[in-house]
Amino acid sequence: MGSLHIPASVTHIIGALLPSPQDGFVLTLSPDNRNYRMEDGMLVSNAGDTLLMSINSSDTLMVPLGVRVIGECAMSENSRNRVVVLPEGVEEICNAAFLNTSAQIEVPRTVRIIGAQAFYSNTGTDEFDIPQVERIGDYAFFHSPVREIQVTDSLRIIGEYAFYGCQNLSEFDWGNGLEEIGQSAFAASELGGTIIFPESLRTIGQNAFNGARFLRACFMGNPDTLGYHSFSCNIIQFKGNEPPVTYGDVFPKARKVYVPCNTSDIYAEALELPSNCQIEEDCDGIVQISEMILNIAPNPAHGEVTVSLPEGFSSFHARLVLRDATGREVRSMEASNPTVKMPLQGLAQGTYLLTLMTDKGSSTQKLVVE
Repeated sequence: MGSLHIPASVTHIIGALLPSPQDGFVLTLSPDNRNYRMEDGMLVSNAGDTLLMSINSSDTLMVPLGVRVIGECAMSENSRNRVVVLPEGVEEICNAAFLNTSAQIEVPRTVRIIGAQAFYSNTGTDEFDIPQVERIGDYAFFHSPVREIQVTDSLRIIGEYAFYGCQNLSEFDWGNGLEEIGQSAFAASELGGTIIFPESLRTIGQNAFNGARFLRACFMGNPDTLGYHSFSCNIIQFKGNEPPVTYGDVFPKARKVYVPCNTSDIYAEALELPSNCQIEEDCDGIVQISEMILNIAPNPAHGEVTVSLPEGFSSFHARLVLRDATGREVRSMEASNPTVKMPLQGLAQGTYLLTLMTDKGSSTQKLVVE
């Protein structure tokens, strides 16, 4: 319950100061107000480009066409709608816009900015296709069930704790423009396999991937700084000739570090590594993670799939691991030959991730089971 009246004299509304309306909440607006208007139970700017608040209790809420900005705290604590549909053209989702909500949010591909805590603990949305996004704010998806994020080269910044504790998040498309990953951004997440960081990456904050379960990190460029306890993976590969500036023990669980030819001494001096960690120079081109491609046939498959290992990997100890959409391992087998047949009987239809894991790297491909 409760109510709020906005008089004609109000010219500016701070979203964070608005109440979180519960069932029965009454919102009224003076007809003489020239800065805001009500549209189907939603408070929007008079120009119609910003949504500030909603008391609409429809099962499916259609945000009006023309809205470009979802304002700060606009729908935080909202439990009235099962689905919220944002129109094409929305470019910014402000701080805490959908904080602690249970609705499924249909986010358009036009979004460029996702503010701090925008989807903090939102329990209804697990997929985001946001190819134009440039910035993901601090705590944006903190402890949310998100499992898939589709981004492109537009993404520049991932804020602190942005995906902390996202235990369904098993893969992330990094693009080729990412510059900064904040403190604890992916800590305690379920990112697996190999992560390949683009040449554009400059800074990774402390604990950024601490507790994430991926086994290997590959840096395609020369990052400037890596924070304390950034990683908990076992294998690291650097492609650049200049080691990054590191703050303390960045790789506390590292067992092997691959570096370019004739750079082992400068990397050994620059990195603080465990005593049992080995530095090995990659001079023969074997450790080319970005070029490792699994050939899966047929795909989609039913009953059985044939996997052809990447060239040069048949001589190393290898294992194939198949995981479902939640990251759960459903099949695993040794890969001792260049061609391996994996049985699929008993698996539900859907999309799976097939990963080849070796001491020289890993490769993951999507497999559709019919």
